[in-house]
Amino acid sequence: MGRVVRFGVFEVDLRAGELFKQGIRIKLQQQPFRVLALLLEHPGEVVTREELRQAIWPAGTFVEFDVGLDAAIHKLRSALGDSAENPRLVETLPRRGYRLIVAEAPPEHPSAAGRRRVAVATIIGAIALGSIAGLWHPWSRHTANSVAVLYFSARDTADAYLADGLTEDLTSLLGSVATVRVKSPGVVRRAQRASPGDTPAIARALGVRYLVDGNVRRVGTRVRVSIRLLTGATAVADWGDVFDRSPDELLALPSEIARAVALHVGGPAPSSETRALGTLRTRSPAAYDHYLRGNFFLARRSPDQTARAVAEYREAERLDSGFAAAIGRAAYAHAIARGNYYRLPDAPIESLAVRGLGIAHRALRRDSTSSDAWMARGYLLAFANPRTMDGSVQAFQRSIALDPKNAEAHHQYGSILNWLGRYDEADREQHLALALDPGRAISFVDLAWTHVRETALAVALTDSAVALDPASAFSRRWRALARLWGGDMRGAQEDAELANRLQPGDIVMESVLAIVVARAGDRARGRTLMAHWPGRNEHWLIMAALVAVGDTAAALDRLERAERASPVPYLWAGLRRPEFDALHGNPRYERLVAALRPAGAVRP
Repeated sequence: MGRVVRFGVFEVDLRAGELFKQGIRIKLQQQPFRVLALLLEHPGEVVTREELRQAIWPAGTFVEFDVGLDAAIHKLRSALGDSAENPRLVETLPRRGYRLIVAEAPPEHPSAAGRRRVAVATIIGAIALGSIAGLWHPWSRHTANSVAVLYFSARDTADAYLADGLTEDLTSLLGSVATVRVKSPGVVRRAQRASPGDTPAIARALGVRYLVDGNVRRVGTRVRVSIRLLTGATAVADWGDVFDRSPDELLALPSEIARAVALHVGGPAPSSETRALGTLRTRSPAAYDHYLRGNFFLARRSPDQTARAVAEYREAERLDSGFAAAIGRAAYAHAIARGNYYRLPDAPIESLAVRGLGIAHRALRRDSTSSDAWMARGYLLAFANPRTMDGSVQAFQRSIALDPKNAEAHHQYGSILNWLGRYDEADREQHLALALDPGRAISFVDLAWTHVRETALAVALTDSAVALDPASAFSRRWRALARLWGGDMRGAQEDAELANRLQPGDIVMESVLAIVVARAGDRARGRTLMAHWPGRNEHWLIMAALVAVGDTAAALDRLERAERASPVPYLWAGLRRPEFDALHGNPRYERLVAALRPAGAVRP
């Protein structure tokens, strides 16, 4: 049999990964295509959800399998013009799996049928394995020298920043050794939370042979770090050591531990890799300590913690002006503040993009290979050039090329692609971010933006975000909107009310509540919530709230002021969401949508 499989009016080129309908190519993303290929391998037979998971989502690659599979099936049916309610091609068998419905065909000679089945299986296997290897290498393969570094524990909560920092530096250093296969920190953290203290279960979930665990505690003026290298299946220690160090000696400790682990896991590292393990970000122990503290605070993603992170990075740079990693993180902290409307003590929000770009440039002058600095530059360029986003995509591509395992870069690149209306590419980047770090609630939120008009999927994605971070006002506000457009008014209001209690006085949170209550019929309360808002604010959700309460002219007035000033780069994308559907056909609205479309954005 050739590489093309035909069913009904469709043709599938398995080798090229393309679907055609009567000679016309139908766009189909990679994961839905893999589902179709597996169904084609078993025409008329049930392919279970577990079989699909094992073939397409290997262990440790994507934590929200149910959401991913439901999305893939939905996209496959859309491409085929099929429906779940009246299936003609893809049938759902509840709680079991899916079946490709095939028309009866004349009997085939047994030998020919056998050759066809072998050929199809061979081609599908090559596609699946090649695609998975391309996306997930090296995490999806269980090898003898595979290892995961568990997040270290700290006896004192004041040392949590140090435990996290040592864990992530050790993981990064081991990742530079070609003879060792290392799991990304986000995947490891998720597995630890799922099976706390159960070493064999964690190892099975991650598909690794070895686990490194450790703990940090202060003993007088010194820091004691205890390390064990465990065989995952048995939880028996293959190696262990205790390192007593003064604070000034901690700088070299991750390299020392990495050398020992590499020796026990993958054999002696080549000389070039040995040199890499000894490369230090800074020669100042005090600067290194401030850098770790900054990373710890920035990960909290709140206004006050982001400001604290900036202060720590600044101190790290003051102590070592060549510390490119700290300078690059400071630039990224400015990007986070600008994107989330966080006020830093010494800079208005409007100045954060230009100031952050200056810091990113300073970092890149010191180290042009800093993935974080390129990531910060890409994000900040979108805000500095909102009408064109000049240089933003290229900077993100450079960041990812330098460090393909940078989950944050994949996520933020996905955000930029969303703002440009390039939804298929955005979907891919967010899934890559989640493959590297399954605990990223914010990536599930951004996926919900991508699929906002697929209401059931958007709700499921925001459910995942809330499950990962139930106390996040950010996740709650987005689930409120997803539930609203999914028809769950009660759930939408519960989430919107909670978001406001979690982050009181926040205009954006209040705007979501105003939208929800107005859509539920209480426009008076919506207007009351908005009564104390300042006269000018560029956030699109505030304008959406005005639309919800019926003040269309006021919403359009604000939009026109934003257009004349310096609009945020995601304003055009926001205007295309369901919150503004009531304005479709309004001449002022249509003019604004056209005027705000960034150069390079996909035309509607």
